Amino acid sequence: MPNDKGLYIIGFQIVNRIKFNINKKLYKLDNGFVIYVGSAGNGLRDRLKRHLLKNKRIKWHIDYLSSSIDSLPIFIFYVKGNYGVIKEDNLASLLKKSFTNIGMLGSTDSKEPHLFYSDNEQKILEFLLKTMENTEGSEMFIMPTFYNKKLSISFI
Repeated sequence: MPNDKGLYIIGFQIVNRIKFNINKKLYKLDNGFVIYVGSAGNGLRDRLKRHLLKNKRIKWHIDYLSSSIDSLPIFIFYVKGNYGVIKEDNLASLLKKSFTNIGMLGSTDSKEPHLFYSDNEQKILEFLLKTMENTEGSEMFIMPTFYNKKLSISFI
């Protein structure tokens, strides 16, 4: 994983319902998948490594999910060099067309939501592959826990 500045999408599978409070509001996420858009102005490697840690100080909204024992990382998509709120919002607006946003969580400095939910693995993979195809220099890692034989991916 490079430590360049960049933009990323990270996904987690929720294996058991997760509940958490933010600003006196209770959030409940059922089994399914959470997709988060972010940017790493100080380097992708360190930011993404932090998102994968379970034991950490809660700093961002995504930390409530990523630190839960009931969430498993399933993929990381990133592109080096492109980062910042405008780039994040552009990517988030694409996600918003395909997935359900979880309020405005993860986007305190943005106009677009940055945290999304889906219960459809195939739809997530199709979105990621299409985004990779249309984003020069992007890379993706899919964890073995996300891939199963029911998913059909066609490469043209």
